[in-house]
Amino acid sequence: MSTHLPIRRLLAAGLLAGAVAAAATGCGDETSGTAQSAESAPVAELSASSSPAEKLEAAVTRTLNAGPIRVSTVADGVTTESQLDYSQRVTYTEMGDASSPVQGVLMRDDVVFVLPGQGAEGAKPGTWYRIADSNGMSGMLGKTFDSEFVKKLVLSSKEIVESGREDVDGTSTTHFVVTPDPDVMIDLAMEALPEEMKTSGVDLRAAMRPQVPTALHYWVGDDGYLVKEDDGAQVKTYHSFGEPLDLPEFDEDTVEVLPGA
Repeated sequence: MSTHLPIRRLLAAGLLAGAVAAAATGCGDETSGTAQSAESAPVAELSASSSPAEKLEAAVTRTLNAGPIRVSTVADGVTTESQLDYSQRVTYTEMGDASSPVQGVLMRDDVVFVLPGQGAEGAKPGTWYRIADSNGMSGMLGKTFDSEFVKKLVLSSKEIVESGREDVDGTSTTHFVVTPDPDVMIDLAMEALPEEMKTSGVDLRAAMRPQVPTALHYWVGDDGYLVKEDDGAQVKTYHSFGEPLDLPEFDEDTVEVLPGA
């Protein structure tokens, strides 16, 4: 089972970049299985003359401070459902594809666990495992809890423009189009990669450049929260703001390190 975070997911500039949607990770909360909602930040006071970048930054900040959120992600025809809370530093993802070697993904702080599915090599399906601290994944995924890093991914661009008003599943939104700066995005991606990857001898910058999206699309609701994003490879929708998280419960003391990770 590969435990490397796909580079395009890191470059996708999504609010969770791929840490929620694609990483083979997780961690359990055996006490309550629920993260408490943080008090939502007020909507930023923006004037009509505020730039598109300022408006999008305000939406990203508000969403990061929202407390519990649900995220539905569609990529390659497969849907995954995630729960996250930046204030509690926790994410949990259930894979929608029954054939996936990874069925559950749960992370809290820098602790990473994975629930293998059928076809996972060297691991028992339905048994929670921990990713070894030396794997390097914890550092990569930990970056997704860094709000300043996430905002840089979204906002470090050549251009951010408003593209009119659109209805998204019954919600009135403003559509923003971001043209990424490939060099800046690759610099940020390099920050998140573990040292062993940087010193592997592979030209990572050259490998990443074709994976930088040509455009990123964000839809912001009238309440100031992100509603949807699309990087050309995956589409995320945000919903159920403030609904308590429902995390799996298991005894972390009995969890073993994932073989080969």
